[in-house]
Amino acid sequence: MRLPDPPYKHVKHCMAHHAAWHVARLPRSMIGLDPRDVLQWENAKKQFPWVIPITHRGAGRQFLEIHRVMIRHYRWILAAERCSAELYRPWKALPGFLNAYFDAHFRERFQTRVEHLIHHTSDEILGSFLESTLLDKSELAGIHNATHGAIGQLERRKHPEHPGLDDAHMDDLSTAHHNEHFWNLHGWIDAFYKRWQIIHGEDPDDSALDPSDTAALPHRFTPEPSSLSFEFTLGLRDAVAALFSSRLSIMSK
Repeated sequence: MRLPDPPYKHVKHCMAHHAAWHVARLPRSMIGLDPRDVLQWENAKKQFPWVIPITHRGAGRQFLEIHRVMIRHYRWILAAERCSAELYRPWKALPGFLNAYFDAHFRERFQTRVEHLIHHTSDEILGSFLESTLLDKSELAGIHNATHGAIGQLERRKHPEHPGLDDAHMDDLSTAHHNEHFWNLHGWIDAFYKRWQIIHGEDPDDSALDPSDTAALPHRFTPEPSSLSFEFTLGLRDAVAALFSSRLSIMSK
């Protein structure tokens, strides 16, 4: 369900480029031939010229870093608006309402795999596994993509036409961050990243950060000021949705 006001309005304003960032990472082969889709994909890449495509090494780490930035911005918004702490409750594990997609056997195998990655691999490999990028196509990879798809399906089926889902569908990257589940999911994913950092001698920083303070970020999560505007066309939505649905179909068999 959609975040309540006022955090919804703040998130909608300061994170409006979330979809463009994800689209900028897509390979040309996923865009199709529609000139409108190609133009908006090019606009997204101009907005984020430093972004690493999901076909290249480095995309996994960047996924973890950028969503850490989003969490820090979200925590600043909640504190500034004196919002309830209940609006940021990262999952400790996959919630029970997703049992229809991720059974106990999957959860056990997933946890074993992610523990191995946290202790014995790089943050790049960990991020690629959790998202997943196109570099990790293993059976257990892609909990992020699959969970976005699963929650989108569940909410659309259980609450068709519900006003609380207007502008907040989890399987649409232009609206997913307006949904309460987005923050609990990404807080859970970020906890894996924090554990990796601690084990490997880094100091995690998930403190609240003013969204206007772009100078403090390792990678700017704001578009280039001179870049063209971005429209999330239907073809681009379908390309992203395919990433969600493909991982969900593999992981929930």
